[in-house]
Amino acid sequence: MIACAGIAAASTLSFGLGGDPNQYYTFTPIGAQAGVIDTEPVGPYPGWLGQNTAADSNLLFCITFLKTANWGGTYSGTTAAPSTPQQLQAAYLGAELVNLGGGHATLAEKGAISMAIWQITDPTPGDVPRDPAAQSYVADALHAYSGGMLSAADFPNSLILIPNDPSIQEFLVAGASNPVFPTLQLQSEISGVPEPGTIVLLLAGAGLIGINRWRRLTRR
Repeated sequence: MIACAGIAAASTLSFGLGGDPNQYYTFTPIGAQAGVIDTEPVGPYPGWLGQNTAADSNLLFCITFLKTANWGGTYSGTTAAPSTPQQLQAAYLGAELVNLGGGHATLAEKGAISMAIWQITDPTPGDVPRDPAAQSYVADALHAYSGGMLSAADFPNSLILIPNDPSIQEFLVAGASNPVFPTLQLQSEISGVPEPGTIVLLLAGAGLIGINRWRRLTRR
């Protein structure tokens, strides 16, 4: 369970990341040259808010792809409720992963949803490599927001963590939504048959040495 009780929005607090959960997700980006793959340490990450104790443990998603943080690092900052269109869509997808089991979801589900969150929150489109499996999640989140279905009141268990140091990643504390949104219908990219374009890319890259571009969530 993800616990946010007792943490008021816009309060100052300490938060941190746990150890490396070894969730390395590999995919062929849309438009990539043959043989090029991308590997990312995807969320949700084990972390904590308040004190580094079991009672304060939470699951975190990074929402600023190009910034850094350290496994086991401790940071100070403020919290706020999701409010921007991008934050609300990220909270929606974070809640979807909670519905799928949170930390117990499959790596394919964690990876596709993490890449969708990064794509949505990317301030400069193109910085985040496009994962074919993430696109149904991106479309669903945009549809939910455009249809007026998302507001801060729908995500009382979600928080945005904003570090005092602007060079550190911002995080989303993901929690269940209220009301609970139905599980996404468009799951073919992560649980069924890939799109034809994905098949072509995968076949083209078979047997070649991939070029891994790692996110800098570094170990200490």
